[in-house]
Amino acid sequence: MPDVKGDIIHYQYLDALRGLAALLVLAIHLSALTVLLGKYSFGFGAYGVQLFYILSALTLFLSSNQRFSTEARPVAKFFLRRFFRIAPLFYLAVIIAYLFSDGVTYRLPVSGVSINNIIAHFFFVFGFNKYWINSVIGVEWSIFCEVLFYLTLPLVFKYIKSKKQALYLLGFSLLVYIVFKGAVYLFNRGGDLLLAEWSSVFILSNYFYFALGILLYFIIRQPLRVRKAYLYFAWLVLFAGVILMITFGLAHFGALLFSVFAFLLVYLMSNNLPVNIIFNNRFTRFIGQISYSMYLWHYLVLGWFAKYLINPNSAFFASHPPIRIGSIILVIFSVVFISYLSYILIEKPSINLGRRLIKKMKAPLKTVIVNI
Repeated sequence: MPDVKGDIIHYQYLDALRGLAALLVLAIHLSALTVLLGKYSFGFGAYGVQLFYILSALTLFLSSNQRFSTEARPVAKFFLRRFFRIAPLFYLAVIIAYLFSDGVTYRLPVSGVSINNIIAHFFFVFGFNKYWINSVIGVEWSIFCEVLFYLTLPLVFKYIKSKKQALYLLGFSLLVYIVFKGAVYLFNRGGDLLLAEWSSVFILSNYFYFALGILLYFIIRQPLRVRKAYLYFAWLVLFAGVILMITFGLAHFGALLFSVFAFLLVYLMSNNLPVNIIFNNRFTRFIGQISYSMYLWHYLVLGWFAKYLINPNSAFFASHPPIRIGSIILVIFSVVFISYLSYILIEKPSINLGRRLIKKMKAPLKTVIVNI
């Protein structure tokens, strides 16, 4: 159910889904960076970012629908809100990672993290460089894509006004993805792994997921009349798909396949059914509130645990299952605790600062024509 926070309607199920996306990303990196989860790779967790993209576009269209029609200078205020929502915490995470870690070393084979790299991060242009796109924090590639999506949103919101137009945008973004990946494949005859990876995380390969969120906005805004029995059946299809992905590794089919399940999940969660409590509960909503902090800090925290505590003693953890389970709980608790502190001490004050600056913005003077 929606509630009202500030000047816009707030949808709790979107917080819950952001929490789910954050937990998916945490799971894949916990298995990748540490030995605590053993053979369980949680490969499908890698696509939590695509769920974030869908939710981001849906949320921003919902809020823009309320604000762009009532505010003076809505575009300027939109960019101010986005800056203070994203930038201050991102800048701090970049600085902390630069000072206390070596960066993502396989991306920086020669010079390590340079000052030019840090400057590029501060101006959000680091993603245009295949060496820098994911080189400091370890997860910043998605922030680069988010920021580029923000730059397009006022224009897209202005011209995409229906489900039909949203479908055109979806098809066009899919075509761009195919052409872009094909061009990189033809160009990359030498098998440059960094270039191949860069092409997968670049905005042209990911705008499709934002377009899915925009399409969902129009579907949710003008809901279809669907019997509850069909919705419950769709839940069964969703759970069956997830089980198949976990059991047979269908996650390897790629993010495009996962996005179908993510699209269905968001749509089903927008309907008020008792089964929603599986994902929409106090815990997932709490994780959703701190999800941005959790996304930025979890890789650094996991990396620290892996480097100094867990991986050097992997044999010990392997031979003591209770200690391994306790360590998993400790690591996850540490990530959540640090993220909560970050949310309280940095995120919320930054957002509130942006709100205060927006309130001080004066409406543009209207020209008055006087007949003499």
